[in-house]
Amino acid sequence: MKKLAAIILAAGMSSRMTAFKPLLEVGGMTLVDRLISIYQQNKVDIILVTGWKNQELASTLKNNNVVIADNPDFQQGMFTSVAAGVRALGNNYSAFFIHPVDIPLVRPCAIRLLVTAHEQQAERIIYPTYGGKRGHPVIVPATLSSRILADKPEGGLRDILAAYPQLALDVKTADRYILFDIDTPQDYQELLEGFTKYDIPTLEESEVILNDLGGVPQEIKKHGLKVAETAMTIARALAAKGICIDYDAVQAGALLHDLAKGQRHHDQAGGEILREMGFGRIADIVEVHTDLPPGITDWESKVVYLADKLVKGTILVNLAQRYAAVGRPFELTPEIVSRILTRRKRAEEVKQEFETILDSSLEQLFL
Repeated sequence: MKKLAAIILAAGMSSRMTAFKPLLEVGGMTLVDRLISIYQQNKVDIILVTGWKNQELASTLKNNNVVIADNPDFQQGMFTSVAAGVRALGNNYSAFFIHPVDIPLVRPCAIRLLVTAHEQQAERIIYPTYGGKRGHPVIVPATLSSRILADKPEGGLRDILAAYPQLALDVKTADRYILFDIDTPQDYQELLEGFTKYDIPTLEESEVILNDLGGVPQEIKKHGLKVAETAMTIARALAAKGICIDYDAVQAGALLHDLAKGQRHHDQAGGEILREMGFGRIADIVEVHTDLPPGITDWESKVVYLADKLVKGTILVNLAQRYAAVGRPFELTPEIVSRILTRRKRAEEVKQEFETILDSSLEQLFL
């Protein structure tokens, strides 16, 4: 069975960056090593196209299981590097990714989505999309290799692929980094800042997860919005008292906490979905929003947990109202009543903890 390869384009001079882009670092890894690692996690072979500073680049690679294709014509444009990578492929591959090294933060889950799409429709040109926009990397079927090697289009690879609209397949992702390339020192600084919250989806990414990927019903999304509003009110009040709290994690956790509502153990199911997407920090919050274990100490999980208990549908309620079902024991089994009482007690404990810090009742925040 033929395999997939990734052609990583790293031959350029990085003239606007003032530093050699492939060897810039993020998270303790060079950009090129990071991309190699992401593809190898998905069992994709690597063709690394080099040019400028080729020997320096090759000598720094942490993984030796890489085919290096040197492009002596790299100054003639990126398409020469694409062609050099395609020439190095041989006949063992059904398709190949094209991935410029200056788009380094693409998440492994985006690559997995593209690999899965290729396995189902191997003849297609597959584009990742985010918010309706196509990004990188693209998967090109090996049947187009001869066209790439025979042509030198003015618009590069884009012109060749555009000639086959019937083969195009868009795959939705929740990864804004498929659109993020770095050309300048300012771009690199933005990359470093973004990486500090790499495992937390932005508001826009959260909306993509809910609307484009999750197929979440409208009433669940409205509930999430109200929980997020409530959680952010609590978070800001705690922060004003000196508690160090991550607003972005609170917001994303609240918006996405019912992502898998309707599934069995929806808290765990939602966490699994988010962890698979690469949002492990938010998965941790979602997994405990139904029942908060006593050992959980992070403020973000506690805030989202309690905010969810204070919102019924889209209406703000108190804990007595939330757990009023206990007052109708004839409708419930003793086991269910016991579970509800236990949950109410835990919610009251967290509420009391917050009120002690705030030195006021939580209800006063929402007057």
